[in-house]
Amino acid sequence: MKKVLISLMMILGTSTLIGRDRPVRYEQLPAKARQTIEQYFPGVKISYATYDNDIMEQHYEVVLTNGIKLDFRKNGEWRSIDCEREAVPAGLIPSEVSRFVRSNHPDNFVTEINREGIEMEVQLNNGLDMKFTRSGQFKYYDD
Repeated sequence: MKKVLISLMMILGTSTLIGRDRPVRYEQLPAKARQTIEQYFPGVKISYATYDNDIMEQHYEVVLTNGIKLDFRKNGEWRSIDCEREAVPAGLIPSEVSRFVRSNHPDNFVTEINREGIEMEVQLNNGLDMKFTRSGQFKYYDD
């Protein structure tokens, strides 16, 4: 009984550490994440940043004072960028995706981009969602 109780306490103690966001300072972000922010969002201040220790992965969430939301993997590589109504900086969009959008939706621009697993999801300013392969090849329109 004592072993079961100790095991249960250890599991509960560990689970309270997982899934909790904790605030981080700009200096605590990975160098690659800081470089992305400085290069593509110069002069925009950080509203807040958190480190999220999910069960499957750890990542950093950053919200800028202009409302832009950035999500970085633990190594500092961006995972998602949500610019709300503004265009995602061109340098952050894979060239194949940019070409597809320019060619097929010339009056629109990318406002959100997510890299998850083997797919990339892109949203345009008109609300249209599209799926691409990780390498930027168009797959389909998403409802």
